[in-house]
Amino acid sequence: MQLFYPDNRNVDGLEDAIKEAGGSILPEQISKHETGEWFRTMKVKRLGPSFIPAEVVVPQDRVSTIINEINEKISLLVLIEGMVSRDGEVVLLCFIPHSERSFKFNMAFSLGLSIIKIAEDNGGRMYASGLYFADQAEKVYGERLKQLMDVKKEFDPSDIMNPETFTGRGLFTSALSMAGKMEPMMRFVGNMSGVDKTEFKDQKNIPGDIISHAYTCAQCGYCVNECDQYYGRGWESQSPRGKWFFIKEYLAGRDEINQEQTDTFLACTTCELCDVRCQLDLPIENSWLRLRENLVQQRGKMTFPPFEIMAQSLNKERNIWAQYRQGRDEWVPEDLKPKIKEKADYAYFAGCTASFVEKDIAEASARMLSDAGIDFTILGKEESCCGIPMLAAGKWDVFENIMKMNVGNMKKKRCQNRNYFLSCMLVCVAYLLPTVG
Repeated sequence: MQLFYPDNRNVDGLEDAIKEAGGSILPEQISKHETGEWFRTMKVKRLGPSFIPAEVVVPQDRVSTIINEINEKISLLVLIEGMVSRDGEVVLLCFIPHSERSFKFNMAFSLGLSIIKIAEDNGGRMYASGLYFADQAEKVYGERLKQLMDVKKEFDPSDIMNPETFTGRGLFTSALSMAGKMEPMMRFVGNMSGVDKTEFKDQKNIPGDIISHAYTCAQCGYCVNECDQYYGRGWESQSPRGKWFFIKEYLAGRDEINQEQTDTFLACTTCELCDVRCQLDLPIENSWLRLRENLVQQRGKMTFPPFEIMAQSLNKERNIWAQYRQGRDEWVPEDLKPKIKEKADYAYFAGCTASFVEKDIAEASARMLSDAGIDFTILGKEESCCGIPMLAAGKWDVFENIMKMNVGNMKKKRCQNRNYFLSCMLVCVAYLLPTVG
């Protein structure tokens, strides 16, 4: 339980009450962490990677009874999060970790109805009716239902947005209504189903962990508006959420990997904003990076033409700017040349852009090292591109060759400890650092 109060308020009595009840006060660091996780409810899907949901509104004085009944009547693990409202009610968000890929998921799904039944027996109700329980909309919304229906008719007369939310879907809604009436029997079946251990193996040449991430994705959409690719193209299929959905459709045999879909993964700018926004902390950008290699090298799909040009330049001249290799070290000013050692513990890696385009960056970095009294060396004409564009292009064979070349030349210069590897290009450091030494 988390309690909040103004800094100027004396809470000595509250602390005493907590201790008398057998509780303990957790460190402030834990409290701050938990507060930051408030809006990451869907993270529980990583335990599933799916879950069976049930959202109910219950009287505050019946919360303890309801939770005890849930524990007594449902044998599967139920995760519960609660929020207290001002009118004496508590919203309980209940999640049963499971896997939608398992046949048992269909049998266990009825346990959501059991949680709703427990809430109703204790004076509560379901949080919202929606498509599944449209026949109970009046019971859920009461007098507000007519207002909602009027707004729906005025602004969405063709029922395009959230279709059939108030009217239901014929046999589907009737089937759920019948299942609700048979709740005791459905609960017995659900409890007997259990939960299989979920293991994701490679399937249709898609790595197992990426498949797991696709089914774990909560489809919440937090990543969509943050995605540069979606912002530029405007199609849901370009967003991380759309790509995870595509992977599931492909695995189910309802879609195919073609060049158009390959371009969708290649177009990612690798900004990693989706990684920051994802409430499940899924490694999204890294997954797309690996899929690029899968699509281009393993499946033989085409990468973008500019990447092909870069690859040709890398193989011949070891840089992405189509410049002659002999000019790689021309950024070094004459007065600095005597200060750069032939071999040293520290090695400065300028990178393609600083060597051929933004030469002032390379020069300023080298001068800073010299002024600091640090003995350092450079690879000079033997320096190659860090190879990162080839990772993004899906041409990992070219990246591997370039990487081996750089690491070998670094060791020839006596720089064998990655802690002594220096570069003004942060992206070069990010990929070269783990491989040196």
